Amino acid sequence: MRLETLDGYGTRGPETQSPTAIKGLGDSSVGSPLQQQQDLNLSPLLSVLEKSAHTTAGLRFVSERNGGLAAERLTYASLWSRAQNDACSLISLRLAQPTRGSSNVLLYFNTNSDNIRWFWAVLAAGGVPCIAPPFVSDARLRRDHIAHLIHLLENPTILTTEALSSVFEDDVNASIQTIESLPVETELTFKAPAPPTDDGLAVLMLTSGSTGNAKAVCLNHEQMLQAAAGKSAHSKTNSKDVFLNWIGLDHVANLVEIHLHAMSLGAEQVHVQASHLLADPLLFPRLINQHRVSVTFAPNFFLDLVVSQTLEKDPELHNPAQLDLSSLRALFSGGETNVVKTAVELTRIFQAYGTKTEFICPGYGLTESCAGLTWGFNCPSYDVKSGSEFTSAGAPIPGGFVRVVNHDGIQVPPGEIGDLQLSGPVIFKKYYRNPEATKEAFTQDGWFITGDQARIDSNGQLHIVGRVKDTINMNGVKYFCSEVETAIEQIKLPGVAPSCTVVFPHRPQGASTEEYCIVYKPTEDDVTGESRAYIDDNISRISSVITNKKPFRIIPLPESSFYRSSLGKLSRAKFRKAFEAGDFQEADESNRSSIHAFRMANRDAPSNPAEESALNLACDMLGLQAEEVSVTDNIFHLGFSSLDINAFACRLQKALGSKNAITLTEVLRNPTIRSICTDIDDSKHPDESYDPVVVLQPNGDKTPFWIVHPASGNVLVFIPLSRYLSDRPVYGLRARGVRLGERFFGSVDEMATTYFHGIKRTQPEGPYAIAGYSLGSSVAFEVAKLLIANGDEVRFVGALDSPPDIAPLVGNLTWSAALVMVSFFLGLIPERYSNEVIPRLWNEAPDVALEFIMSNAEPARLEELQLDRTGLSRIADIAHNFGMAARKYEPVGSVPTMDVFVVDPLLSVTEGGRKEWHDKFLYKWKDFVTQDLKFHQSSGSHADMLGPKHVRVFQRILQDILVARGL
Repeated sequence: MRLETLDGYGTRGPETQSPTAIKGLGDSSVGSPLQQQQDLNLSPLLSVLEKSAHTTAGLRFVSERNGGLAAERLTYASLWSRAQNDACSLISLRLAQPTRGSSNVLLYFNTNSDNIRWFWAVLAAGGVPCIAPPFVSDARLRRDHIAHLIHLLENPTILTTEALSSVFEDDVNASIQTIESLPVETELTFKAPAPPTDDGLAVLMLTSGSTGNAKAVCLNHEQMLQAAAGKSAHSKTNSKDVFLNWIGLDHVANLVEIHLHAMSLGAEQVHVQASHLLADPLLFPRLINQHRVSVTFAPNFFLDLVVSQTLEKDPELHNPAQLDLSSLRALFSGGETNVVKTAVELTRIFQAYGTKTEFICPGYGLTESCAGLTWGFNCPSYDVKSGSEFTSAGAPIPGGFVRVVNHDGIQVPPGEIGDLQLSGPVIFKKYYRNPEATKEAFTQDGWFITGDQARIDSNGQLHIVGRVKDTINMNGVKYFCSEVETAIEQIKLPGVAPSCTVVFPHRPQGASTEEYCIVYKPTEDDVTGESRAYIDDNISRISSVITNKKPFRIIPLPESSFYRSSLGKLSRAKFRKAFEAGDFQEADESNRSSIHAFRMANRDAPSNPAEESALNLACDMLGLQAEEVSVTDNIFHLGFSSLDINAFACRLQKALGSKNAITLTEVLRNPTIRSICTDIDDSKHPDESYDPVVVLQPNGDKTPFWIVHPASGNVLVFIPLSRYLSDRPVYGLRARGVRLGERFFGSVDEMATTYFHGIKRTQPEGPYAIAGYSLGSSVAFEVAKLLIANGDEVRFVGALDSPPDIAPLVGNLTWSAALVMVSFFLGLIPERYSNEVIPRLWNEAPDVALEFIMSNAEPARLEELQLDRTGLSRIADIAHNFGMAARKYEPVGSVPTMDVFVVDPLLSVTEGGRKEWHDKFLYKWKDFVTQDLKFHQSSGSHADMLGPKHVRVFQRILQDILVARGL
């Protein structure tokens, strides 16, 4: 979009005054007699405007003109003059309507220039402004909302334009006053309004509602000025800064964070409509460049839009000489949790265009706290160093205090999650005409209850975890909706619009626990059953990684359903309300019908009794309709979790009458009903059918990712990780011996050679990406050397928290000690308990050790894993055999590059923490890498780094590395 400056733009001196009545924004003329008033007894906010009028600074409003965008300027002096002139017109109107009792004025405009103009006019006239957000398009919801506002604000004057006034015409109680029909007052002389009452009420800000349930937050003069001063002190802003805003004035991110903040400093401010930036996100850096913006605000969803557009794709801006972002030093971001990956990428892009430092300042605030109460200034480096997925929200501004408490109201130690509460002079005191809500909002000792969950780290930085109400409580376990949304957004599914995925809880009638629903905006109108089925399968797969359960509903909705607040937020509560009211029923039924028709037309039906029995069993366990499911469907895509697979394998063995146990390995290696049934052949010796390759995730066109098993020999631990890597095939390499009757490997070299041939059969050509978890890292290193010796290109070799020399760690383990170690990894016994038990059982006979573990293990965990003595004994056999092979292993040779992932070490190895683990053990990989060795900090410990709690952090780091390695 073309951006230009009007002739004469850029002059910062006072504007010439004339006695003309009210004009449009571009005409700076106001009634000159009003400028003669001296020694006015002004309210605190009006005093700020009057003081700023003595500077040469002002406001620039960017708007459409002649097919492009242009900026018009209004000095603070002119704004102050206009406010006095407009106030006289409003006072004249009130004198003509003496029966009106309420001083509340509801402002409804669609531009920042009109909202700012009339906000100050109402204050100057002694009224209380309340700025209405844009109303929703749904006529019923809009009528309910307007009726609620008229009742809440005690029949206020509704100040709007003729063009916008029609939205109020259905309400007979609406007292509408258009600005075009205001009297042009030339006789009245402006007099300062009466001083504020004891509570100092200045403005009413609406919160939590565009559908009839809004509350009005009472913001007083001193609170708002304290907030502006605190923000300035915290961020070191001054009169030389230029502030850029694109949020509506109905949100405190504009009113206080930008508008009053800048005005209190006598600093320049630029306003542009949100619609312009949302239509063209790259207008954002253009405006920063043209207006030399140093301070601005944008929520995470918009930053993600800028990143996804990327300046590199714009031919006009590709050359840094065309775009200078060196003026930008503070981009405040709030309203939703910021994603570290987005912050890293935006910082990289903007720094290429001259931004000299870290400029993204994530924060936390509410309407009740006058926007940002906390801000951080070392993003994203602080969060990258800690391995976080979401950024911290910084520390409080002067005048704000935060605490995190447990359910009993007791403050929790650093690092623990609890309920976030706020206090200080920048916090509001009450909701307007709602004593019940006010009482519920505060603790007995006066702290405001935010409804958010958070933690404060050891450095005093606030981390928002999620909203208490925005959780899914399934079978007593809580999952945050934002976690599921972020996971889906990060995979960037084709056909799903970015930043338009919403997750919300739902309790079906008669259900024993909550479920959850997902709605998204498709990018194409002309869709097929195949494309909808693809999206449905992938959203289901990603979300079930986090929740261990498929969504209750996945529904595509049109753009009109995605109503955003002035800050660009989508309300989960409103989507849930609409869903439960039946508003999405037609879209839901249409989508499911389309997917059903596609699946029926492309279904592979069972061809024999075994396939039919297995299919019916799977559908029975998952609650699916058998006629929709193919025997060639990947059973993990149907919704099975790793725990479901255990039960499925055991029940399938009984259903088919197989003599040999159907192990998880068989199911993983043959993840369709047809392949499972084909592979079951009791007449074959297990060694004949052994194949080390296990397909964990078959889809995607990127380079396949290979990963070698830990000491247990199995690849089950990689299932959660494989579901995140949706854009590339993922293959696990499992040990021989996992299945009963298979021979164990005699050495690490034999293992590596076998895996090398398995890889070449599956992926004949490189480049290759291979990693190993725990002791499997050494095997991956050996396989990489074999591939390189074969003339293949290996771009990625990963060691997941294991050093090169493994013999000292496991080479001397007895069978019983190996049993205790794997029992800890399986979650049967705690880590410290395992370290105490190992010496006691070191030389005990296998039966004695087995009995001890089986007696002390949690029965529920044994049942969950479908483990009996025989199964657990087999896992110990494999681990002990690995230890015997490791005893004879000595690493030699090298690879060009390696990425080593660092987490908290096993206590049995060192109690010195990560630093000692890195310095004394992992750093030794330097002797086996010739070119590029990198270490990556991840979250969790050695045993759970790939578990549900930490796998999201790990996969994010891994995916970034794979891209950086050209994969």
